[in-house]
Amino acid sequence: MSVRVAKSRIIANLFIGVALSVSTAPVSGQNVTVSAPSSALVGADIEIRWSVIVDPLDFISIDEVGAAERAYGSYVYARTAQPASIRVPEIPGSYVVRYHSKERGYPVLATTTLEVVDTQASFEELAPVDASQQPTG
Repeated sequence: MSVRVAKSRIIANLFIGVALSVSTAPVSGQNVTVSAPSSALVGADIEIRWSVIVDPLDFISIDEVGAAERAYGSYVYARTAQPASIRVPEIPGSYVVRYHSKERGYPVLATTTLEVVDTQASFEELAPVDASQQPTG
């Protein structure tokens, strides 16, 4: 192994270590951030934005809280025009919107929280209708 290759691996490992330990990581002097509504109805489409594209193959996903970095739900690529539309899960609960690097293991560079709430419907009882009567004008 050449010195050049070894140095590249050390730098890559240091960068991944930083990205894993913080929710907003510096990339080339910039911070990666991701934004989304704080809550949404189950199955709804929401708009999401991110501050910078580190790599066009990076992606932004909606994931269960506590999910491993390599696990992800519905997603859009960072190269997608902003704001991007993404569908929220069909199950109510707490989720995170995460900006994943394309690197091995999909390290998370930024997060924001999302609460998915169930729809609520109410019904109003209507007065009975006599079907034998002709409608009036």
